[in-house]
Amino acid sequence: MILEKQLRLSGWLQRLERENVTFTFLDAPHEASGPIPEDVKAFGDQETYREWWNAEQDPATKAWHYHGSDQSLAYLEYIKIPREQLANYSKKLAGA
Repeated sequence: MILEKQLRLSGWLQRLERENVTFTFLDAPHEASGPIPEDVKAFGDQETYREWWNAEQDPATKAWHYHGSDQSLAYLEYIKIPREQLANYSKKLAGA
């Protein structure tokens, strides 16, 4: 997982684990629908990348639509991790 790799490289994960902080890293339930940014690719070694939802803006109304968000929230409910315990790196998870 990208966030886990970033935390390990920075040394934060090891420091927090010494303080008995436990992390659960989740894969988003959807395969990424668009091109993967280069700064994200640098931390990945998998062929497929994941996303929590696909945000698209309606050009006429400028309203945002989050395709797949209902399934992502249902997934979080299913695995029973309280929302206040979720660490957020991904901008797409920010609204969860």
